[in-house]
Amino acid sequence: MKPTDAERDAAFDRLIAHGLAGEADASGVACPDADLLAAWFDHSLSSAEADRIEAHAASCSHCQQVLGDLA
Repeated sequence: MKPTDAERDAAFDRLIAHGLAGEADASGVACPDADLLAAWFDHSLSSAEADRIEAHAASCSHCQQVLGDLA
């Protein structure tokens, strides 16, 4: 039986949240939560917030991996 979109979205959110738990970039800045990364992926953040996420990801290999998985 194929999962519904809602089931797939919930599973995806859990996967991202688990992957980001306790992570930080090289400077010690905490990684964005799953909701922020999903909003960045959906292009629904303000320009300033999207810039902040992108600046963080530029120096965070963990977030680079998560965003690469999203893409």
